[in-house]
Parts: sequence; C-alpha cells; structure tokens
Amino acid sequence: MTYIMPLTMTENGMNQIKFYRKKAGLTQGGLAEKLGFEQSTISNYENGRRMPELDVCRSLVAVFCDLGIEIGLDDLFPVDQETDAA
Repeated sequence: MTYIMPLTMTENGMNQIKFYRKKAGLTQGGLAEKLGFEQSTISNYENGRRMPELDVCRSLVAVFCDLGIEIGLDDLFPVDQETDAA
C-alpha cells in the first residue's frame, strides 16, 4: 500500500513522525512506549524542539516497519528541496 504524504509535510518541515504515527494509529504516548521514551520526547521531536539522534531515527523507522508501514530514514526525515538544490 502506498501512502501519500500531505503537500504541507509538517508545520516545521523537519520530519514526518506525526504523519506516520497517525498512519500507524498510535498516540504520542503509544509511540513513546514502544521506544521506551516519555510522551513529551515524541512531542518535542514532532514539533521540532528536539532532533532525535541517529539511533533513535533508526528505531523510529523500525517501529513503523514492524507495524507494516514500510518507510526509510528519507521518508521520515525528508530532505528539504530548497536546501538540497543549493
């Protein structure tokens, strides 16, 4: 199944954690529990207040893949097209 990301991506344009979390039917607390984090950590990642370390990024991808949402790091953290073109 193909998922189509919204054109606006996220409010801050930094990541797609919220998009894929909702596709997986998880709350912030539910995703945090799967990763061994507090809910506030997921909120901070989604809102761009904190950036997850690479190992956490990989764990996020693994959780979504385990739930049947086949994504990679580039899907979860898309490259900014304007920055990439520079």
